[in-house]
Amino acid sequence: MTVSQGKTNDAGLVDVAQQRFVVMEKDFLGSDAMLERKPSRLIAPLISEGADTDALIGKAVLIEGQYVGSIISVGFDHIVGKLLTIALLDR
Repeated sequence: MTVSQGKTNDAGLVDVAQQRFVVMEKDFLGSDAMLERKPSRLIAPLISEGADTDALIGKAVLIEGQYVGSIISVGFDHIVGKLLTIALLDR
């Protein structure tokens, strides 16, 4: 896996499994579209290996040189001593 500059994140609530926070009893613009939308991406937790690993939100995730998704969250875990990232991967 290689990380480089990439596409911007344009995920919807369904893509990041956050639709549970929407109050569906309220009428709002886009509610029907949100209910009909199927997740177009997968959420993938990643553990970065190596001391020189650089992961930033919005950077692309590449496998064998091919774009497969982008990073949406990054944090260093002091217990495991590694950089943990969450990526949205294209299906």
